Amino acid sequence: MTAQPESAAQLKARLREGGFPDMPEIIAVPAAPKRPSPPATLALDEVLDPPDAQVLCESPRIAQIDGLLSVDECRLLVATAAPLLRASRVHAPDGSDVGERELRTSRDVSFDPLLEDFSLRLAQLRMAAAAGMELVDAEQLIVLHYAEGQEYRPHRDYLPPESIQRDHPAAGNRKRTICAYLNTPLEGGATVFPARDVRVEPKAGRAVVFDSLDADGRPDADSLHAGLPVERGEKWLATLWLRERPYRAY
Repeated sequence: MTAQPESAAQLKARLREGGFPDMPEIIAVPAAPKRPSPPATLALDEVLDPPDAQVLCESPRIAQIDGLLSVDECRLLVATAAPLLRASRVHAPDGSDVGERELRTSRDVSFDPLLEDFSLRLAQLRMAAAAGMELVDAEQLIVLHYAEGQEYRPHRDYLPPESIQRDHPAAGNRKRTICAYLNTPLEGGATVFPARDVRVEPKAGRAVVFDSLDADGRPDADSLHAGLPVERGEKWLATLWLRERPYRAY
């Protein structure tokens, strides 16, 4: 299909008049296919097969995956999440909700699996596969938005025992996290792991996956990480927290 920039500009203007904010510019280079596909077919095995990961650290394991999500998937996640965002919440050590704090200044929304469409489900299946786990192990998908100056200060994703007991105790702790960047900020917003001097720059379609537990299933303090402040532009991020055992019914 031929690009129609004038029609696109007119549509954006009408949406703006109706109170819809502009979406961020999202440009992502698709990953090269691992194998040829027959024309005019829906090859789900290829759709669910993630690109190869680049391991940045062995302990805790931290890896970067470029081209995990397509530009259309990034746009879909942003467009679906944007009207539903609310101030991000943080939790006290006893698992109670203590509201918005300086630790985390983003906005976010979680998606109930019952309300997902097919495209959102495919994106999550590929994210889980890229993390080497099954989607049933994942908590609800979270999409986060960081405006200029917003950040997520150093923290760890594994849960205290009190939180586990409150939320699906049979699923165990958060074993692994995968975060997919949905756009490329103009400046800032990197994910850093201070204990291992690892830094991952945000780029649309790119993902970072890392372990929160060690090989023996114990919380790994070296999984400490942070989302640096967005200096210019904005940052959109999709996150799956994956438990040790199944969390979802499907």
